Amino acid sequence: MPKPQITATSGKKPKVVAHLAEWQYLEQSMQRLICAWGRWFADWTDKVAIMRHVWEQAEAVQKIRDRLTEFPGTVHNLETPVSDRLEALANAVLLAPSHEDAVDGIYQIFIEALVKSYIGYVERTHSVHDAPTIALVQDLVRAKEQQRLWLRDYRRRRPHSTNASYREKIEEALKQSGFLAEPIPVEESAAPAGLRTDFRLLAQARHAAGSEPPCDWTPFMYGDFARDLE
Repeated sequence: MPKPQITATSGKKPKVVAHLAEWQYLEQSMQRLICAWGRWFADWTDKVAIMRHVWEQAEAVQKIRDRLTEFPGTVHNLETPVSDRLEALANAVLLAPSHEDAVDGIYQIFIEALVKSYIGYVERTHSVHDAPTIALVQDLVRAKEQQRLWLRDYRRRRPHSTNASYREKIEEALKQSGFLAEPIPVEESAAPAGLRTDFRLLAQARHAAGSEPPCDWTPFMYGDFARDLE
């Protein structure tokens, strides 16, 4: 049965604003996760796919922000704090023991939890009273499905079993976050994913084992092409 968005104690601002604030944080966190580990991909087709995913994440965040401004509070809704439990979840995905584990953490575990959160909201809300948010959520789910299809193709080419300890840490963080079913009361505000960790970007991109180029082409990237073509 659909739940009301505005109750006797909620004021003019509907409950979906808190949902949207959390989704904004999670979608932006996913973008940061992809950027953090994306440089490890060696194959050109995968690099192109990852760049597209980064763009899709930016579009997802912007769409959510646009929707947030349509509720009472307008632009002030964009700064709605979210629980640091979501930060713990994003950091659990970020701190993978290997690149391949990170791929599973981002594109399998994290996406699955996010999609379940979206679908759960659609099932609980009124299809007319919040039709614009439902349409937004459906767009986000379609984009996530395309990303999961990419993962399926990637795993056919590069089979991998996710590290059990890594998976358990993410699942525990999801449990502490209520599996993203309802907005979490904010006791401590979340910082951007990775900000309060020791994770550091690679100084240079690395090639996966067995995929190193036949020669070192890095010096060519720093050539003085304006004056020295050779």
